[in-house]
Amino acid sequence: ENATRAPARRPFKSIVYSTLGDVRANLGNNEGSDEAYELALRYDPDNDNAMNNYAYNLSVREENLERAKELALKAIEVAPENAAYLDTVGWVYFKLGDYDRAERFIQAAIDTGAASA
Repeated sequence: ENATRAPARRPFKSIVYSTLGDVRANLGNNEGSDEAYELALRYDPDNDNAMNNYAYNLSVREENLERAKELALKAIEVAPENAAYLDTVGWVYFKLGDYDRAERFIQAAIDTGAASA
């Protein structure tokens, strides 16, 4: 049991729970996906993929948009050049009705994506 709590295993568990969150979200199990994403972030608070996907799923459902914004902004702190993450921030701002910020982040996603192509 102590081995499963070892710090080295925490990032792996975070990845597993993040993937489970993605699967559950795709199956329409919103409560289950939210639970899995929260566990992923408990095991690794810097799991930018979990933050981004959780934020995106919340925003698509138009639920807990402030939490979605918090997660999306933290994801771009970890990976500021990730076009998909910038796009998620833009989408969350769009859902919040902040169209100027939404446009800026979506344009940044386009520019970043074009630069990495």
